[in-house]
Amino acid sequence: MAASDWCLPSREDAEWVFGTGEPDAVIDACRRAGARGVVYKRGADGCVVDDGRTRVSVASHRVASVDATGAGDCFDGAFAARLAAGDDAFAAARYANAAAAIATTGWGAVDPLPRPRDVDALLRRAA
Repeated sequence: MAASDWCLPSREDAEWVFGTGEPDAVIDACRRAGARGVVYKRGADGCVVDDGRTRVSVASHRVASVDATGAGDCFDGAFAARLAAGDDAFAAARYANAAAAIATTGWGAVDPLPRPRDVDALLRRAA
């Protein structure tokens, strides 16, 4: 973790590695292990972002989910893409939450992946 800029554990990862799913405990453990920034992904419960200065819970989006296969990977890719585009971690996490939510509305890890226009539309509806 010390070699990464961002650590993005899922709830399942955290429970296995740290023996807890409690957000503050997970993030604190990641930070003690050297992570500079942490996004703790909690599935339908959203995520918690810690950039080293601020810790914020980011709400999820309620959608008609059918299959969560690939949602975590979708989140990770969307988060990294938005950081690369210049978003701060909190805006990137809001976008990634929306992208991952859409990814659960179809079957499999590829077909339901959203396009940026789909994510933007969900974010507009949620605003």
